[in-house]
Amino acid sequence: MLPNGNYTVELINFGENSATGKLNFSVNGAAVEGLSLMLVPSHSIEVRLNDERTKPTNAQPGLLRNLGVTLVPRDEFGAPNTVGMQPPKSPEDESIVFNVSPGSYRVRAAETPWGYMAAVSSGGNDLLRQPLVVGFGAATPPIEITIRDDGAQIDGNIENWRKEDRPAVIHRFSRNGQGVVVFLPLADSTGQFRQTWISPNGDFNLPQLPPGEYRVIAFDHWPQDLEYESAETMRKYQSKGQLLRVVAGQSEHLRLSLDSGT
Repeated sequence: MLPNGNYTVELINFGENSATGKLNFSVNGAAVEGLSLMLVPSHSIEVRLNDERTKPTNAQPGLLRNLGVTLVPRDEFGAPNTVGMQPPKSPEDESIVFNVSPGSYRVRAAETPWGYMAAVSSGGNDLLRQPLVVGFGAATPPIEITIRDDGAQIDGNIENWRKEDRPAVIHRFSRNGQGVVVFLPLADSTGQFRQTWISPNGDFNLPQLPPGEYRVIAFDHWPQDLEYESAETMRKYQSKGQLLRVVAGQSEHLRLSLDSGT
């Protein structure tokens, strides 16, 4: 019952021996027969850590796994669960190995107060600026992540914050009715998207902002359409907020006006 047109079928086999296959075909007014699809094993990609932090208090075991590194598929119609992480072989095993199906991915890590990803690469490709492309059949070089702890120290407050309208207790992970400050990296900037919640008294802080140029906007609630990797979506925010440029080790105090969001 498929209309005429060009199609792609992607088949994914999950589990310990995960595999994937892709097939392109066309429908042109008649039945399509004789198609075959070959499965190839998923790629195993190792993540390696280069720790360039200088503060001795930041030394800790299991740092790589505590970073919360993930690979986010970029394919519009790709399956959402095409990435799996191999479980540790023992309690002392701190390595990370992803089982990845062919496709295009963004490398992401959790925001932490003790460091940030200063560089991410694979086979010489800068994965902070470019996607990780995993092809069929070819081996993918390890992902090399460099961690530093010299990010800019940001604090500030909201000028038009009305404390009497805010609850005394805020649930940290709730986006309903809670103010948030977002740091949107400008085009071609070395910055990375960051967010920090606004406290009930209108203050905010961010201990490790990667060096770069940003547009900083304070919202009274989380904007539902904040697709910060979409240039088209970001155009609507060009006249909002405050421009900020930070370098390694900088401390900056900001005073922002609250935006009602969308």
